Amino acid sequence: MFARHPGPFACFARCGDVRVHRRGRAGPARCLSADPAWRAGRRSLPLARGRRRRASAWIAAQNRHTDSALGGGPARTALRERLAVVHRYESFGVPVRRGGRYFWTHRDGVRDQAVLMTAPALDAAATVVLDPETVSAGGRFTFAGWVVSPDGKYLAYGLAEGGGDWTTWHVRDLATGKDLPETFDHVKYYRPVFTRDGRVFYSRFPAPPKGGEIKALDHGHAVHVHRLGRPTSEDRVVFARPDHPTWQFDLEVTPDGRYLVITIGDGQVGDRGVERIATLDLRAGATAAPRLLVDDFDTELILAGNDGPRLLFKTTADAPNKRVVAIDVRRPERAAWQTVVPAGPHAIHDVVQIGRQLVVTSLVDAHTEAVAYDLRGEKLREVGLPGLGTAYFAAAEPGASEGAAYFTGFTVPGAVYRYDAASGALTAWKRPSTAFDPAHSRPSRYS
Repeated sequence: MFARHPGPFACFARCGDVRVHRRGRAGPARCLSADPAWRAGRRSLPLARGRRRRASAWIAAQNRHTDSALGGGPARTALRERLAVVHRYESFGVPVRRGGRYFWTHRDGVRDQAVLMTAPALDAAATVVLDPETVSAGGRFTFAGWVVSPDGKYLAYGLAEGGGDWTTWHVRDLATGKDLPETFDHVKYYRPVFTRDGRVFYSRFPAPPKGGEIKALDHGHAVHVHRLGRPTSEDRVVFARPDHPTWQFDLEVTPDGRYLVITIGDGQVGDRGVERIATLDLRAGATAAPRLLVDDFDTELILAGNDGPRLLFKTTADAPNKRVVAIDVRRPERAAWQTVVPAGPHAIHDVVQIGRQLVVTSLVDAHTEAVAYDLRGEKLREVGLPGLGTAYFAAAEPGASEGAAYFTGFTVPGAVYRYDAASGALTAWKRPSTAFDPAHSRPSRYS
């Protein structure tokens, strides 16, 4: 599985929900809008009971003050009713292809949580893979993310109690629709990843003392490996740094399935904007150990893809506006890094690999511009977007001829497009129907 979440609204590209993400990092984040208490304005993050009561009282006082200032006249009532209508619209996540099937999320604008869908083709009839509300024990748990195995046979999904950070991940056999007995407990922030040989790598913290979940320090993070169908008691630690208890580990598998890439942060990965990198050759045998590729916290390094042993990263190394570099696992020293996409006048926002090309998005005058390159850095084309707005592209398998992108603008609440890798054309796949006509508004760019 190789999927990216490039920014604070990136999970719109997957599930159509508002989430809080670590800056620029891949991986899961708690879905805030899936939490009914958050939607009611009563909770933004898990708080101790006393702090929660004080926060609720403060919010209530602020609401009373606002209501007294704005009054309750007919104009405000009409405005409230109109806003409720225009904000109730369906949304779609960006589809990902696994094992000959497509997976995406859909929200109807009424339900609290998105439903995971699947179909054999993008224009085929879809069926429900997972409805979080059927497994969340009366709203006790919120949906914390999902990952599909490369062969499309298994689904890993996370459930977080009360919308908190502590997440338990379950694995479902998609052929039978039943969950396997194993679960991955005491996970925070980061998704598990599947390999092509039936292994699952996941990172977790030690179990907190009962009743001490909120106060437990994020120390002692470790990477474990699990074999599907075996009890988790047989899982073993493959990477940990007990000499640095504050370090945490985010996991990704390269698009070709060859390498496990461990992104290391001192604290939550991505928070400080500097990372170390370790890699594990997944073909090297079950007992092989990861090795450090970059062994200092000196620069931002965000995995974008790979071209064989050349791992492609977005980085701030010698480039405040960021560039794309190739780090060869056979010669990882800094002097051997190769520039693939040089830094430009505008900051690079995200880089994803779609088939044998990179799509690089930059923020230009408060809107996205996108350019496609081959894996050696040769510019292929500028990618025309539907208008002025923000676009996120989703990574696709190495042999993919198309990808997908999520676009939202000043008059478009969020639409999903198919991306043709050969021509660079974007074709609308799913557009939400809204209670207003976007054609009545036309955003303009002023210089």
